[in-house]
Amino acid sequence: MTRPLAAPYHSVIGKPGEGIPGGMNPPRTGFGFGQQGTAIPGLNQGGRAATPIYTITADGMLHIMAHGTGNEYEKPTPFVPAGSQVSDISSVDKVVYVATLPGCGASPNTLFAMDRSDPANPTIRQWKPESGDILGTPAFSTEGNLYVTTTKQLIALDPKSLSSKVMATSEVGFASTPMIFTAADKKEYVAAGTTDGKLVLMDAGTGASLAAAGEEQKLQFAPTALATWQDGSTRYVIVTDKTKQKAPVVAYKLSDGKLQMAWTSAELEAPGSPMVLNGVLFVLATGEQRGSADPAARAKGKPAVLYAYDAKSGKALWNSGTAIASPVTTSGIATGSGMIYLATADNTIYAFGFPQERQ
Repeated sequence: MTRPLAAPYHSVIGKPGEGIPGGMNPPRTGFGFGQQGTAIPGLNQGGRAATPIYTITADGMLHIMAHGTGNEYEKPTPFVPAGSQVSDISSVDKVVYVATLPGCGASPNTLFAMDRSDPANPTIRQWKPESGDILGTPAFSTEGNLYVTTTKQLIALDPKSLSSKVMATSEVGFASTPMIFTAADKKEYVAAGTTDGKLVLMDAGTGASLAAAGEEQKLQFAPTALATWQDGSTRYVIVTDKTKQKAPVVAYKLSDGKLQMAWTSAELEAPGSPMVLNGVLFVLATGEQRGSADPAARAKGKPAVLYAYDAKSGKALWNSGTAIASPVTTSGIATGSGMIYLATADNTIYAFGFPQERQ
């Protein structure tokens, strides 16, 4: 595998060391984390110009930057309360979504939706669960509905009004945001991790349980971050724990309605959410010092390292070595225009891509 090029971009919203990007992602056009780049049927995704990088800064402002250059091409817009700790950002059909996490800002544990159909006059709506904490970024069904998990419930929301319906409950508690995919059997599944170290699959239409990893495949960590991909007729679900200081990546195969463990990687330093692109699994060892809600304390960890694995076999293909100079404390990896982006604690955005061959 050819070594990608890494080009650090120092954000226009602050010099290195003067701040931390509050969240960084292009529009999430996939069905939950790990499927960015897979268009939702029936939704207008637009061309390259329609897929900017979104960031939210510590003052709660939404910034919109162009791929490739990092230049801001719209005026920053107030979105969430200042000081909020936010999830990764999603954007579907001209609506931008983000969740504020518990314990930070004036409106924690809230899902915010900014309708940018008229960019000059955006409309912001918000939704708060009746009980439990929102676990992070929503996922989207083929019909465009949102799904979020709280500590005890799987909830479906209308994408415009944010009216909600409880689809499923978990006695032990959910540990991850939901992930939605359609398997070879044409069923639309919602996958989620639970706090007792298991992976469960539910029917996206009814919330009924369809499959779960058996007791013998129970993990020594809670699967808090998920990705998925299809290899022929075989569906893979890949998990790790983005709350642990050290954890491996584990892949499951879905076959005949049953989950079977396929492979396990070596432990990574503070792993982030995985992502699969063209059969290659990318996962970031964020290097952050976990166990504190203070961004400055989390930034005292090790420099981040981006890893690439063969998603089918788990074979290590490449890593970024010492190319990244700081931990990643606030966001995951994002893709667009053939690049992988990440934002570090020293307020730098890195872009990893493949050098074009000379003609």
